[in-house]
Amino acid sequence: MQKIRGPKPGDTPGHKRKASDELSNNPHTEKCRKRVEKMTEIEKKLERYKNNDRQARTVALRKLRDTSAYQKASADEKNIMEEQKKNEVMQTR
Repeated sequence: MQKIRGPKPGDTPGHKRKASDELSNNPHTEKCRKRVEKMTEIEKKLERYKNNDRQARTVALRKLRDTSAYQKASADEKNIMEEQKKNEVMQTR
């Protein structure tokens, strides 16, 4: 078998592995796609807001866990710090 020279499709920026109109056959992807198609615009917007909130909490907690004060704290103090950070993030959103 002859080896094709050059990068594989999808390895370089701007080159997709699939055509734009070709959708994934993964069962989880199909299930999610059907779920989103059934949603109204308001439900889609609410879903985006929930995902944005979840992502903001995750980023804030990751930054908190990198601090030295968090790493030196006891388990109870860590739980308190995490709850305070979650509340702080949700108050600002």
